[in-house]
Amino acid sequence: MRDGHRIRRVWTAALIAVTAMGCGSDAMLAPEPEGSEILDIVTSSRRYAPGDEGTVQVRNKSSDRVVIDVCPPEIDRWSGEMWVVAAEPNRQGCEGFFGLLEPGQSASSTFQIPAELGTGQYRFRFEQAFDENDELLPENERVSNVFEVAGGG
Repeated sequence: MRDGHRIRRVWTAALIAVTAMGCGSDAMLAPEPEGSEILDIVTSSRRYAPGDEGTVQVRNKSSDRVVIDVCPPEIDRWSGEMWVVAAEPNRQGCEGFFGLLEPGQSASSTFQIPAELGTGQYRFRFEQAFDENDELLPENERVSNVFEVAGGG
């Protein structure tokens, strides 16, 4: 009987360890934006290498006008616990310029993944986007889908 208890304890400990590892890996995944009812911000791919070129499309899916900053968005990196700024774009010459998106209208912009970005999960974040009442849209309305960068520094 003693050996049977020992085997059960070892099996239970192994099962707990495997379960905990599985839970931990899910917790490390970057969260996708939730509850976006106004803007849909989507990249042309879910995976890039440093230096790759892509497109980010912003679509106004609301019934109201939206004003959005035309400067390139910031790039945030998932740290495993929170989003942190990974790269600030060159905003020279575009400060104070905004675009108007009518209901259902889309706009897109080409970008290049900075060569210095390391492997990880990232998203684009627009600093400024406003509703018709000049209220800043919440962050979940100003961020893209999560994308992966593989390779690089």
